[in-house]
Amino acid sequence: MPADSTSLPPAPGVGATHPPLRRTRDDRIVVGVCGGIARTLGAPVLAVRLVALAVGIAVPPLALIAYAGLAVAMPRDDGRAVLGGSPEDRRETIVGWTLIGLALISLAVGLGSSMLGGPGGVVLLAAGVVLLVVHHQRHTPAAPVTATAGTPTPRPAAAAPPARRRTVDLPYPGVAASAPDEPTRTMPLAAASPPAAGTPARGPREPSVGLYGLAVVLGASMIALVLTVVGGFAPSATGVAVALGIGALVLTTAAIVFARRRGAFVLIALAGLLALGAAGTAAVGDHIDQGVGERIRIVSSPADAALEHRLGIGQLTVEVSESALVSEVTTVRARLGIGELIVQVPQGVRVITAGPTTPNGLEAVNDAAGSSPERTVRLDADVDIGDLRVETTDR
Repeated sequence: MPADSTSLPPAPGVGATHPPLRRTRDDRIVVGVCGGIARTLGAPVLAVRLVALAVGIAVPPLALIAYAGLAVAMPRDDGRAVLGGSPEDRRETIVGWTLIGLALISLAVGLGSSMLGGPGGVVLLAAGVVLLVVHHQRHTPAAPVTATAGTPTPRPAAAAPPARRRTVDLPYPGVAASAPDEPTRTMPLAAASPPAAGTPARGPREPSVGLYGLAVVLGASMIALVLTVVGGFAPSATGVAVALGIGALVLTTAAIVFARRRGAFVLIALAGLLALGAAGTAAVGDHIDQGVGERIRIVSSPADAALEHRLGIGQLTVEVSESALVSEVTTVRARLGIGELIVQVPQGVRVITAGPTTPNGLEAVNDAAGSSPERTVRLDADVDIGDLRVETTDR
């Protein structure tokens, strides 16, 4: 007779294997990529999500592409792919295709953009940390309460005495037996009570209308951004404001129609954001139409000096070269809506102002030009909101 063998568990660290790299189904915020990485590495999921948040704010395009690639490559716990499969999950399918679209846009725009350097990135990072910590606390199960030394252990309740059983004669064949010292009693079985009137039957959970609204808004934004990047779409600020206003109206109407559906509050929030965007775009529409970003204008001839250099929002630099100063007084015109205007003149040139905005650095430039300069730049500049600065250059 073979001897009994007992299999012992392996010692810690001996023969231990990490779980396969799969997305988590239950512990997820987007599609469960960070949860799967944390489970495979044996690291706290909150730490992995905080690292992902910092990388996403520092280099958003690269983080989007990496996250979308991992989401496509990693199956879920139950074997489902992020873009479809079994079991059916509409939320994950919509989020997956949205991630793919954002990753493609990030590839078209470029990988070098960063948000962490400005105050907006710091605010986003702080808000993200708070939301992640709150989410982690709300989804972490509470630890079981254990008895400590000195705590009295509750005594188990005394067992109830066994109930006396009586056998009664039921009006059904084969179920009859009565006590000899008691009269026979007949007890009909009670019919099953129907469900209370007005109680709805529990069915599958209805889809969130807010998720559909978010998908529509993101899809329309991606299409507009792709068309703008490839050069096939150049909307004016007024057109953007009108489009945002129409979107806010449509979402508000949908929120009213689906007021009793799950996710109606998300539609109201999206409508509010679009309305704020429409109001802000309309307020600075004229400046947006004149251009946004960083622009450099080189004045190298009298013809260039006769032009008026404009920018709506951003930084405008006007460089005046020696070849443009053919007369004793040369007029340079510049207009800026919101931002910073920098006018650079050659050394030894005096600057006088003729516009409504007084530049900074004017005294230093004129002191360096001396008491009897041969050439003068007449600066006609106007900055609505921002700073105007004059400086010298070697060009």
